[in-house]
Amino acid sequence: MPEFVKIKKSKNLRFKLINLMYLVFLMLSLIQIPTGWLPSNSYMYSFLHYPISEYSSAYLKNTSEKLSSIESKVQLAIGYDSLTKKIKEPNAYAPTDLYFIKNNGASEIFTILCDLNKWVNKVNTDTVIQNNFNLLFEEDLHNGIEDENLSTWQNWKWKHIPAVLAHNLYKELILRVDLLSYQSKIDMNPILLEKQKQQQKETEQEAKLVLLSENGKLRIGETLKFHLFQDSLVRLKITKNKQNINSYTTSGDTILFTPQTTGDFKIEITGNKLNQIIDVEVLSAPIVHEKNNTLRLAYAGVNYAQNINFGISNSNLYINGVLNSKINNNTLSYVPENIGWNLLEVKSKNEVLLSDSIYVKPLPEPYILIKDLPNLKISKKRLSQLEAIQLNAMHPSFDEHVFKIESFEAKWPGTSFPTKTINGEVLPISKELKSENISYLIISNIVVKAGNKNITLTDPIVVKIL
Repeated sequence: MPEFVKIKKSKNLRFKLINLMYLVFLMLSLIQIPTGWLPSNSYMYSFLHYPISEYSSAYLKNTSEKLSSIESKVQLAIGYDSLTKKIKEPNAYAPTDLYFIKNNGASEIFTILCDLNKWVNKVNTDTVIQNNFNLLFEEDLHNGIEDENLSTWQNWKWKHIPAVLAHNLYKELILRVDLLSYQSKIDMNPILLEKQKQQQKETEQEAKLVLLSENGKLRIGETLKFHLFQDSLVRLKITKNKQNINSYTTSGDTILFTPQTTGDFKIEITGNKLNQIIDVEVLSAPIVHEKNNTLRLAYAGVNYAQNINFGISNSNLYINGVLNSKINNNTLSYVPENIGWNLLEVKSKNEVLLSDSIYVKPLPEPYILIKDLPNLKISKKRLSQLEAIQLNAMHPSFDEHVFKIESFEAKWPGTSFPTKTINGEVLPISKELKSENISYLIISNIVVKAGNKNITLTDPIVVKIL
């Protein structure tokens, strides 16, 4: 016989075409296989290979027969051909909506499942069946069966789903009921065994340290929180420069570390299974904590009070760049003097705990106002009714206590009354003065305490008396 057989080119092309068409056929066949529901119900997959020889309960057998008797209606509604085992339009969802939703075909199935739920929980005494029922019908229970809400279950289960999926879902319901009666020779029910394996896998997770807040760099006043997972705390050691630090608290297996000083810290956590070391760098904290307050403005000579959000236990504290500074009850008080940028630092034993900066501007001159005389005019009749005239020094950028009138001079032109120096901000109006023919009041040389300094305003203020 010859070693090789010669094939014509035409036949060779035909063989190749047949092979290609066979591959296409296999691909199309795989696409049409309705197996999409199997991954979401993986714990049932193994039961497909177990034949059901008998039912453990007559009620379950009756329930399965009821569902099986309705199957022909479902197949007819979705266009299933029992001879070819195919659906005319597998991806169409209009037949599904028409049968299950519009024609209320889901109602009959819903009633069967609700009755099954009542039987399992009120009549049935087999705990294995009850546990399996809760596992197999968990999603259905949560979506209408448990509350006996037909509308919820009907829309969740059947609305807008392809015909091929509706057929699979219905076959699946029958399978679930059959699984309730499955009798296994092993001691443990297969469904519960699978769930217990998953729970055991979760409990056997490796011990680890879980950080519950940002780590790495920490600032004074902030807290580093971490927790031992799947382990118990045996020993905790925090050191800085090889010295033990006790600025931490524990609550069970949760540790809160709130540093009081800056520097590099080493945290060693020891549990029954885990031993881990964390390096933490602690930086000085800003003094001003308000959000969106990136530019700190202050005025020379004015006393400022800034609350510190945490306590500082060490008494050896001092502040750079400001005068008359002190800390009392977590409040920092200071009076800036130098115009321009000033550095604020709170130190303890030459270690910077808090660090910030402010920009100091010169204190502006205040405006002098006379109470109830906005136009600097007053009638003689009204003047005779007054007991005194009051001055006020103010500026819209500051509180009232920033400026205070110390003294001023009052002069009554055209009268015999001499110029008088008044201490304070109130000018008395005597009976003698009211009887005089007065046309003007001139106030000048006003001495104002601005911040911690005194300034003199020489420009006169003239009040006209009508």
